[in-house]
Amino acid sequence: MVTSIDELDWYSASYEGLGDLYEDLLERNASEKKSGAGQYFTPRPLIDCMVELIKPQAGELTQDPVAGTG
Repeated sequence: MVTSIDELDWYSASYEGLGDLYEDLLERNASEKKSGAGQYFTPRPLIDCMVELIKPQAGELTQDPVAGTG
């Protein structure tokens, strides 16, 4: 299974729905209190809001200073 995941083209994952699947898995893991994974997950509505407010342009760099998934 790990080998199969490694072979995926994550750059085109959004076109195949894999990005949504991966994000859903992260969200489910983050919601489990005992794992503490919530500290690594930024909810999609918050990401969309940040992108709308910051309006990043092609060629610009982004940084997530609190380490998250960027």
